[in-house]
Amino acid sequence: MSAKTEILSKYKSYVGRTFLLRLHREIPASDDKKARGRHNYDRHDTFGDACLVLDETNTRVKIPTLDGRFLWISKFYLHKELVGKKFRDHDFVVDLSEKLLNLSNYFDDLYDTNEEAQDAFRDAAQILRQYADGLKDSDG
Repeated sequence: MSAKTEILSKYKSYVGRTFLLRLHREIPASDDKKARGRHNYDRHDTFGDACLVLDETNTRVKIPTLDGRFLWISKFYLHKELVGKKFRDHDFVVDLSEKLLNLSNYFDDLYDTNEEAQDAFRDAAQILRQYADGLKDSDG
């Protein structure tokens, strides 16, 4: 019997975080979380240098591509988390979450017809907003 790949949402520690990708030329990725129909994609042309994690299982994460799709890759390809001074500023994180929600305007066809895309945008924005509220609470 194989291990359960689903994680309860409260234990998804990678979701909402931005990671640099390992410097591999190609990264195998798939449209589904079970890695069926996996294909190799050029890291730089498909994903860029960093990615925002939208969902995760025990071994895989769902990330956006540069062309607006969402693919699942192994957690192995996440190098290190991007944490900068800007991510410690409440107003910056709130603005970032609003910009993420406004991105849906640029992907009207995808966003209107793809419920998964709607959920991903909403979840990512909500995670950023919760992070910003945590920053505000810790500042006093």
